[in-house]
Amino acid sequence: MKPRSVHYSTLLFIATCVLSIYFGKSAEAIHVPCLSKENMIGTVSGLRPYKDSGFLISTQILGKQNKTTDIIRIGNVLYRISKGGKLLIHNFGHGGSGLGFSLGSAELAVNHLLVEMNLNVGGYFDPLFKVNPLGIPGDNLKELGVHRSIPQSLNSASQIAVLGAGVNGLAVAYLLTKLGFTVTIYAEKHYSDTVSNKAGGLFSPCCVQETKDLWEHQKHTWVQSRSYNLLLELAGAGIGISPMRLYTALESLAGMEQLPKGLIPPVKTLNPLPFPGTKSRNEKGYLFETILIDTPHYLNHLHSNLIEQGVEMNIGQQFRDIQDVMDIKEKILFNTLGLGSTLFGFNDLHPVRGDLVHYKPDPDLTYMVFHKDKYVFPQKDKMVVGGSFKMYVRHLEPDHKKNQAIIDENRIWLHGK
Repeated sequence: MKPRSVHYSTLLFIATCVLSIYFGKSAEAIHVPCLSKENMIGTVSGLRPYKDSGFLISTQILGKQNKTTDIIRIGNVLYRISKGGKLLIHNFGHGGSGLGFSLGSAELAVNHLLVEMNLNVGGYFDPLFKVNPLGIPGDNLKELGVHRSIPQSLNSASQIAVLGAGVNGLAVAYLLTKLGFTVTIYAEKHYSDTVSNKAGGLFSPCCVQETKDLWEHQKHTWVQSRSYNLLLELAGAGIGISPMRLYTALESLAGMEQLPKGLIPPVKTLNPLPFPGTKSRNEKGYLFETILIDTPHYLNHLHSNLIEQGVEMNIGQQFRDIQDVMDIKEKILFNTLGLGSTLFGFNDLHPVRGDLVHYKPDPDLTYMVFHKDKYVFPQKDKMVVGGSFKMYVRHLEPDHKKNQAIIDENRIWLHGK
């Protein structure tokens, strides 16, 4: 029997595939989104809360110290603080990473409260990674930060206030209700009007400062790892969380290089990147496997769940000074005010303006791109095209020149023209 002949074009195709794999080239035919004027919906801008020393999760007593005291009771545990004082737990300063890190940050913030409850201590207390007060064996960060069951002594009627209705506020309230607390949210804006609801949704330490403090670095590492694993567990649940490819330029990795080693699948080098524009320039880049959070759907899920749990939403509440905070009836507060946290004396907190252009949704776009500070992310109801990083800018007036630059730079990078 004569051997079956193989056409030359078939051999050439096989050879091309082998070489592409060997040299890291992408052999797939990739859909490239159209950034035409006809498909544009509009533009939005927002101010990220950037903290020079990295995001903060810590506990303090709010109120003047004097001999007259109040008692906070949680179940069978009593807390003695200054008259009119409050137990305040901070959770803010995430820059452009608040959305991706919200679940891990919420769990760590709530753990601060649980530590307070179990140890029956008053005053400033932030020892979660400096000592091992819970008697958890081993030095593994995941063990030290692991979520613990709420003590049986907890009175389910214990009332807690969450300040802010952005993604961090909703995530903290979500976890507190799961633990049996009665929660009230105080916020100036509805979640749909917050900067969180404008975010692109990439899971990455983008626009968040790396801390130089060892213990704070350990907290950051745990938050990133915990958030990633929790998001993976929620992927496919119909709430806007999806594993997704991210293509980046060599010089701009969207902060992905800061993630804990081994957290995400190994990065791939592509030579060149698979877009007409990058191919024309023979531009190398990277391919990451990460997570996309479809912002409106994710926040709507959190908000709807809180409403079902009976969480009261006091929208329109302004916090102009400390007295506005002290006037709240609850004794235990979680601060997720973002830039509003400057009223607590944090002078290293600054606004960073971001600008986005929204396009009609592209159902064939199944990946994300990031180059310099520009990016394209798909969402169910729109395509998000960004971005900008304007430090210390506080105004939100439309910047038509910047928006056009965002469109042009993304179009050139993807299409080459």
